Formats: sequence, structure tokens, C-alpha cells
Amino acid sequence: MFHVSLIFLRIAGIRTLAVFTTLGLCATQHPALAQTFPGAKEWAEAIVENAEHQRKWAGPRTPWPVEKPRPIGFFRVSSSLAPVSVHAPYGTSQSHIEHALDALESAYMQTRAAGWPVPFPDGARGGNSDFDLYLHPNAHPLGAAHSDGPIDWFLLDAVSSFAEVRPTSSRSEACIVSAYVQGVLLQQDPAESEAWRRATGDYLAWRTTGAYGCEGSALEQQTEPYRSWIQGSYGEGAGGALMLSLLSARFDLGDGTLVRELWQLARQHTWEGAGLRASPDLWEALEQMVKMHSQSLSEVLERLAIDRFLLGYDKQERPLRDIVGGLPPVPVAWTTEWNALPAHAPPATPAIGPGGSYYAWVDVRGAPRDRELWVWLRGEYGVEWSLSALGLGGDGRELHRISAPATRIPRAFLPVQIHEGTARVLLVGTNLSSRRPDADIPEENQRSMRLIVDREQNR
Repeated sequence: MFHVSLIFLRIAGIRTLAVFTTLGLCATQHPALAQTFPGAKEWAEAIVENAEHQRKWAGPRTPWPVEKPRPIGFFRVSSSLAPVSVHAPYGTSQSHIEHALDALESAYMQTRAAGWPVPFPDGARGGNSDFDLYLHPNAHPLGAAHSDGPIDWFLLDAVSSFAEVRPTSSRSEACIVSAYVQGVLLQQDPAESEAWRRATGDYLAWRTTGAYGCEGSALEQQTEPYRSWIQGSYGEGAGGALMLSLLSARFDLGDGTLVRELWQLARQHTWEGAGLRASPDLWEALEQMVKMHSQSLSEVLERLAIDRFLLGYDKQERPLRDIVGGLPPVPVAWTTEWNALPAHAPPATPAIGPGGSYYAWVDVRGAPRDRELWVWLRGEYGVEWSLSALGLGGDGRELHRISAPATRIPRAFLPVQIHEGTARVLLVGTNLSSRRPDADIPEENQRSMRLIVDREQNR
């Protein structure tokens, strides 16, 4: 008989699995036993060596968040309804403080009710164990979260944190919700990028207050469709709230489950070495989640490019608009008409970031029935491009759509059938990058493209 004893030891705050193979020890001490079980010693040593190898992380790493001292000279007002406190400089008006505390309490209770994590206690760094929000006149305009340092008693990577907002923000309630969410997410996954925290903070601000964060960055993102969705988005990531709203609308009917579970999938435990494990991140989690719906990340980005346009234009998209909110129309970079073909669009300026898109209109009201519109996309090398075409009626209703399969060759062609009632054809070119996005890596895949449009040649 033999057995393998598994003993968990806590060494320097890291849980380590120590494997003692009794059979291997006995085989070393008793040669007769080694003859009975040939190779027992080597087998035991291989198990130990393999276990030790498996415990070493060889993937990407990111530094721990920079620790910031808390503001001094502030007074504290604590909630009697939730474990949250507001800190403000002496002389701050009572109405500002009361409004901030109401918004912070609401953020805590609404996000908790929706299944989001609650803050960790902070060791009384703010005078008690509450989550602390500071009304600081020099805070980041979009609100910000800062780390106090690592928490070593929690199983997963975690830090203690606090949040700061400016006391005079024009969207103070949404700004406070966003800052609170950023603070909690920093605690829960300190390896994730600030851009993702801002995007999620502004997204949850929309869900709880009806406004996208401190400055409505998602609305600005809509008017600059060439921007990337997270890294490179408007407002240092805050514009990515629009993408999260669109994803939620498509995958969970707007109840927020998808975004919440993305963060849970990306959480991790770094057990050895310097810095934090940087994988999986939220982009990896999103890629796996859409695969569960039998879609690829490229297909989803292509669909979002169309959704964002229709939400600002097509009155038939009312259910989506109710979930995502009212959006300004996406700017159309180029227009032409049937009688002016062939036509060449100028190169896209500025260059289009990964996930960003270019939009063009073709007025086909002068086209004979059942003719085709021929469309070519010519993009710069180094990324994949998506080309889609939507036929819309005179009332703005979508009648048909077609997309060219994305390839590594930076060109695409679409023959677009013009059906009866089609008034205009929307053309959408989207930069699908050459790799999965990663908010920790400087983005180098901005590229330009242009469109060529012609009439079907005479048969």
C-alpha cells in the first residue's frame, strides 16, 4: 500500500502545495520495495518536478498599481445606510456633501443589488473601514481610483483603494458612481487597465443614473467613430462605455450580466514572481464569452459598428435605443450618388484605430431596378478590414445587408443588390486589427482606408 500526502503550507503569504510521495521515500530507503515497484523513485521525483514547474507563471505581467497617499486636511461624513464615507476640504458646502453622500450610497446599493462586488475594508485608512470618496478640487476631470497598496489576506490579487472626484462636476451624480465603480474594480482586479475601469465605471453610471459618467464620454465616442473602443477611446477609456452598452444590449438584453461576468472571468491570483499576472484580461474574457454564442470577436466588432450607426439614425431601432440611451448620429465621412459613379473616396482621416469604423452614404434613388452597386475597400497593410453594406428605405428602415469576409489581405469587394424601395446604401469599413486588443500594450495598428464605388457593368 502507498499514499500521497497533500499538505497545504502558507509561506510568505503564498499558498504552496507541498507534495510528499511516501512511496518514493520508501523506495529510496528500502531497495526491496524498489524492485517490487520498478521506477517508483523516478516516478515520484517526476511528479514533484512537474508540480513545481506548473506553479511558475511564464505569461505576461503588469506592475502593481501605483500607490498614492490619501489627501490630508479633509473632514469625513459617513453614511448610516452603507459602508461608505465622503471626505471634503473644510469650507465645502453642506449641499455638495449631502448630494455626494446620497450618490455614493445609491452607487453602493444599486451595484450590490445587481450582483457587483462590494468594497473591501481598508484598514481604517480613512478613519473607519468604509469605502472613501474624496471631493478633491484637483481630482481627475473624469474621476479616478487610487491604490493604498496590496491586500495580502484575500485569495485573489487585490488592493485597498479610494476614489476622488471634483466637487463641482456638472454631472456629479454620474461622476461619483463612475469613480466608486472604478475604485471597487481596482480592488478586485488590480492587474486590469485603467481604461477598462473607466469604461465600466461610466457604463454603470449610465445604468444607475442615465448619464455616461462625468463628461458623457460615450456620446463623444459616438461622434468620433475612428477611435478604438477601449485603449485610445475618448476620455482615456471612458468612451468604451458605449461598447459595453452595445454588448449588453445584444447579449443580455441590457441587464448588465455580461459586463459583470467579464470582470469575474478576468480575476486571478499571482502566486510568485514580481508584478501581477496580466492574463487573462477583459479582452480575452470577452473573446471567450462571444465564442460561447458561436461568434468571433471580429464578427462582434463588425456588428457593433453597424449598431452604433443605426442607434443614431434608424427609428426602427427603438428597443436598442431604450437600452443604450439616446445617441447623436455617427458622422458620415463621404457621400456620393448613383449618377456620379464611378467615385473614389479620399483616404480616411484621421487613421482608424482597431475597432474603429468609417462610414459612407451612396444615394441610389436614381438607379434602375435590380441593378448592382459595386464597392471596393482598399486599406493599408498590417490589419484585417471588414466591409459591410446596408440598404435602407426612404423611411430609414433597414431592408437588407451584406458583408465581405475579413481576410489578412487589406482589400474587399461587395456586389450590393439594389432592391425595390432602396433609397440609400450605407457602407461601413472597420479596422479589425491584426491581433486581439490588449489595453496594456501600446496600440500600433491605426490604419487608413478608402472606398471605390461603381455601377454594375452593362450586361
